[in-house]
Amino acid sequence: MTDIREALEAIRKQAPERLQESWDNSGIQILTDADAKVSKILTCLEIESSVVDEAVENNVQLIVTHHPLIFSKINTIRDDDPEGAQIIRLIQNSISVYSAHTSFDSAPRGTNQDLAEKLMLNDIVPMYPDDDDPEAGMGRYGRYSEPVPFDVFQKRLADVCGADGMRIAGIKPEYVRLVGLCTGAGAEFADDAAENGADVYITGDVKYHEARHISDIGFCVIDAGHYGTEFLFAENMASLLREELGEKSEVIASKSDINPFI
Repeated sequence: MTDIREALEAIRKQAPERLQESWDNSGIQILTDADAKVSKILTCLEIESSVVDEAVENNVQLIVTHHPLIFSKINTIRDDDPEGAQIIRLIQNSISVYSAHTSFDSAPRGTNQDLAEKLMLNDIVPMYPDDDDPEAGMGRYGRYSEPVPFDVFQKRLADVCGADGMRIAGIKPEYVRLVGLCTGAGAEFADDAAENGADVYITGDVKYHEARHISDIGFCVIDAGHYGTEFLFAENMASLLREELGEKSEVIASKSDINPFI
């Protein structure tokens, strides 16, 4: 068993808080006991009632989320409000919460790197390298040693992110060699990917006018979904924390299906 300080240090080692975007709220969301002992940790994309159920049933002391439970100012905490009810139940069950959001997106082994590796890309580098650590930074570029037919690439992406809800905007290339990607919502980086010679760019949450612009410039963007590009967080973070903590704490990845789209 470890204490919560060591557990938090292990998280911060994999997702340094300095890497988070200025608008983000990565870090401690709930700390129920600064001296708590941690025997079990649950990782998840985000907090939802079924995830709280899962944590309580598994006697978890710490949840590590990707999306922050508390993102903006909270004026009241009420048990007749979904977010308030979750916060109350977590505190009642002495479960602390930490968010590794954009800090983990930009991390050397974070969400973007994980997706790029699962797509079997080579020569993976950040789209926007961090000044202090060239292996960190938002987004990723990666390439294939040999051009891959677009249909083959699309199936490979669907196998990783899921085919449900996948949308293609713009003009499909015949072959894919250089790929740009940003997990979550990163349509604003599509122009840079096109200018840097990417054959395709992968992200989520592409809006209509963004898709129209992509078509107008003759580029190709695949919207693989916000959920589809980030649900991998739970297993990725769990694996990294197992490396860091060994047998000191059991780390489990959430099995709750929290995809809000049917």
